[in-house]
Amino acid sequence: PFLLLNFSRANSTPTRPLGRLVDDLIVRPMDENELRARVGNLLRLHRISVELKKEHDRVLKLSVTDDVSGFNNTRYLHRYLDRFLSQPEAEEQELSLVFFDLDNFKRVVDTHGHLLGSKILKEVAQAISKELDEDDRIVRYGGDEFVVILPRQSKSQALAKVQRMRRAILKTPFLQKENIDAHVTASFGLATFPHDAQDKRELVAAADDCLFQSKSDGKNRISVAGSPRKTTPEEGAWVLTE
Repeated sequence: PFLLLNFSRANSTPTRPLGRLVDDLIVRPMDENELRARVGNLLRLHRISVELKKEHDRVLKLSVTDDVSGFNNTRYLHRYLDRFLSQPEAEEQELSLVFFDLDNFKRVVDTHGHLLGSKILKEVAQAISKELDEDDRIVRYGGDEFVVILPRQSKSQALAKVQRMRRAILKTPFLQKENIDAHVTASFGLATFPHDAQDKRELVAAADDCLFQSKSDGKNRISVAGSPRKTTPEEGAWVLTE
């Protein structure tokens, strides 16, 4: 806070700086008790302002955080894509979008229950996060479906990362603290802006269509938008399976 001490002038009160640079004003000659009271009041208002800012930030974070996984929600996804794709240089910056969901997850829930099923979703997101870089983002899209945002990454760069993500899910035993060691697999779809889409709607749809293709082709694999053909793992494929 900024408290200004000033001299009084005949027929004039120096109030011009108030509200712009100065928070409060005392005109000399001043009373020491008044000075202490004004300083105390400004410091109290400053503390309230800081607390309100922290609470605002906390509420804002909660509004874009998924309750189950602890990562981001769909509101965050749309805000992020809208902001990224509205930049003047967006056409010059690639952005890869990955859709994935767990294979036969209903069977897992039927076996272990909804509470442990939700915990598996959280542990899957945590396992995926270990394969990501600082600027990458995980979004729980709904149910057992997730989206991973890979900014400024080409299709080949994103594919290498998706391969690591798929293997991480495949090899990680979940619910270890519960002595269950559940194993799951996931199917993936990958699309890249601006090669596979011209806007947000097209990008989301392209990645989701690739996920659907992976599901249709047998699950536990990766499908990539624009791939001319599907091949086996031995051929160095866009679409992989084990």
